[in-house]
Amino acid sequence: MSADYYPSVSVILPFQNNASTLGNTLKSILDQDYPKDRFELIMVCDNSNDGSVEIAKAFQESYPSNTSLIFNSIQGKGPARAANQAIRVARGEIVARMDGDALVPRNWLLSLTRAFERAEVAGVEPFVVPTNSTAIVPFRSSAPSGFGPGVGSSFRRSALSKVGYYDESYYHPLFGYFREDADLIFKLEESGFLIVRDANVRVFHPDRKRAMKLIVQQGLKYGLDPLLLKKHPTESRSLLHLKIGFFSSWGLAFVLSTAFTFGGILGLFAANFQLQAVTTASILAAYIAVIAFYRKLSGRWIPQSPVLLYIFLMTFGIARILGSAVYREALL
Repeated sequence: MSADYYPSVSVILPFQNNASTLGNTLKSILDQDYPKDRFELIMVCDNSNDGSVEIAKAFQESYPSNTSLIFNSIQGKGPARAANQAIRVARGEIVARMDGDALVPRNWLLSLTRAFERAEVAGVEPFVVPTNSTAIVPFRSSAPSGFGPGVGSSFRRSALSKVGYYDESYYHPLFGYFREDADLIFKLEESGFLIVRDANVRVFHPDRKRAMKLIVQQGLKYGLDPLLLKKHPTESRSLLHLKIGFFSSWGLAFVLSTAFTFGGILGLFAANFQLQAVTTASILAAYIAVIAFYRKLSGRWIPQSPVLLYIFLMTFGIARILGSAVYREALL
């Protein structure tokens, strides 16, 4: 990149009830080592009622030249619709996606625009660095992971126009919203566009907390995976960890866990004392094994980790089964 050329960038930021983090997020975006007249920030409010709008308005008033605030035309239907609304009014050659609870270093825009120096590159995936490690869900790094992380990703606007932006069907009242970012990556690649991952492009994002409600919500999101498999039967197989037919590695774990649960119940209530002893020993061994698994992922011994993992796995399996029925595509 020549010293006097900076491609124009539109940073789009859908937010929903991010009052506790939004201020720091906006500050990190607007405090970039990038010419202020070469990037714009488009904030999209999606059904916020916690004071996020007031924070966004304050930043808009402080940076009126390159900051705008719009409201999602249909509230509460997920970030895909909100992001599309921002893309339609974006003026930049490059569109960069942010979330209301993430942070970026000062060289974020400079780093991602350098990645677009190659004309064939249509999208750049960042390296997402988790923060708030004391709140890590034990299975975060091994659970079915996102692909082409939404937060911090950037695309040529011309390429987005050709594939139709984010698919707004990746929302369901039961499952929530999920996989619209993976779908967009697959659509671009299927259309012949090149997507790269650049280690120099970094985004800092808080990891999932151990709150029970959030664990259940995260598990339910995987009910949208059958839709991703239906639309991208080849490209999504690796992401969905498909192993045998429509069974994924986590789906097999769900089946084994369910069988172990019923077996344990029958064993504990059996009249045979030896069978009860064997069942108890097996449950204790599984409990210790999952705690060790947690420690390997997070570096900490957390006694309740088997309970958290079990709840996630049950929610995940049930959501996948329901999603298979809703979208008529078998996946577990």
